[in-house]
Amino acid sequence: MLPSHAQQALQPCPYRYAGPVDIWLARQLIESRGESWFDDSVADIERALRSLYGAQDISIQQLSATFRRGDLIEKLLNIDV
Repeated sequence: MLPSHAQQALQPCPYRYAGPVDIWLARQLIESRGESWFDDSVADIERALRSLYGAQDISIQQLSATFRRGDLIEKLLNIDV
C-alpha cells in the first residue's frame, strides 16, 4: 500500500487497472519523491504515536498491542496530508 502522499500524486487513476504507462509513472514518482514520502510517512507515524501515548516511552509490548488493536492505523487514517 502506498502512503497517502503517493496516492494523491497518482490521481486520477486510484483503483483501475494499472497499465504500463501507470506503472512507469508510479515508478518515476517513487524514484523522484520516494525519500520525501518516506520522511513524511515517518513523521505521520511519530505524530500518531504521540497522539496515542503522549511523551511517555513506549514498550515493544505496547507498540505490538497498538498494531494488533488497529489503534495506530486508525490514527494514521485521520491525519491530514
